[in-house]
Amino acid sequence: MTIVVTGSGPAGLTYALRLAELQASSDIILLEEHRQLGYPPHCTGLVSLSTLQREYPKLWKEASLTLIEGANIRTRHGVELSIDVGKPIAAVLDRRLFEELLGKAVEASGVTVKLDTQVKSVDPSRRRGALKGGEVFGYDILVLATGATAPLNALVGLERPKGLLPAVNAEYQLERAVEHRYVYVYIDSRVAPGFFAWIVPLSEYRVRVGLGATSKPIERLKLLEKLDPFGINLAQARRLQVYGGLILTGGPLKKYYSGRVVAIGDSAGHTKPTTGGGIAFTSIAARLLAQASVRADSWDDVGPLFQARYNKIIQREVKLMLLARRLASSMNDVQISKLLSILQGSGVVDEIARGHMDFHGGVLVALAKKSLETKPVTIAATLLQALLRLFF
Repeated sequence: MTIVVTGSGPAGLTYALRLAELQASSDIILLEEHRQLGYPPHCTGLVSLSTLQREYPKLWKEASLTLIEGANIRTRHGVELSIDVGKPIAAVLDRRLFEELLGKAVEASGVTVKLDTQVKSVDPSRRRGALKGGEVFGYDILVLATGATAPLNALVGLERPKGLLPAVNAEYQLERAVEHRYVYVYIDSRVAPGFFAWIVPLSEYRVRVGLGATSKPIERLKLLEKLDPFGINLAQARRLQVYGGLILTGGPLKKYYSGRVVAIGDSAGHTKPTTGGGIAFTSIAARLLAQASVRADSWDDVGPLFQARYNKIIQREVKLMLLARRLASSMNDVQISKLLSILQGSGVVDEIARGHMDFHGGVLVALAKKSLETKPVTIAATLLQALLRLFF
């Protein structure tokens, strides 16, 4: 049997590794259009320790830049919410190195990795694909791990992911040290309409700054530098590099498969709608798809079996996250500041600190409950306004 994976981000690499672990005799071929793994960079690189220790216990520490214990959230109107878990809960990764190490593990497991090899077309009726240059390949299963733009989805009858936001990340060398145990989140519709901005420490004197926005992310990054909401003197810091990407907040596709072609990772919408984070859900999807590839009664059953198992685990969480994302996007700066100010003394910070970093459902329910218990009339009015804006 031949299984072809196109795309060598965490989704494609993790699936290939898990499948090789389950069935070493499989003929697994991973195709990557770029000349090296980990390029071009897109991601902020903040991943929960629970995901890293569960899925990548032998390699994540080598790619870790710093450990994170909490977050500081600030709004345009100066309202601040601080969350301190008191122990490391996440790591900031050097994503290029992380994918390079993951790629070495994949090759060591017997998978054939071909770089500088782009898939240009797919004929699902014949189970054939064509590479740039004209070479043709066959497959029993084709796995699309091609990222948020999902260029091959339409060719096989799959929709493309929804809820895409342009994003930008930039790395800065600071003149003075920053507290590097926390990430910093800034909510301001001038800077990040429809989403938020972030500052993620890489070390005491180096940070990764970024934002998602409905438009003009580079221009908004310059405004963020000027506003400098956390007082780290961004305008005077040395900008080392800038790279762009897309944030996925629309949830998974209605259908992840078409015949013997299966989408995974960003190309299937396997991200957290609240933050756009992908590795947590993608690593679960990769493991489940590998299991389905081995255990399905026939090749035609791989996609349906995978989707059923993934939805059983993730669907409730995704629905709650989607609702939270849509509500947050429909609220204006004043409403968000009002909500955070109410939450400051409600005990919900403790609920968040005790919650799971990747599975937000329980935290979101607790947040709503605490909010309504604290100031039911104010919260109800705020949420009603948000709902009206959302639907009308």
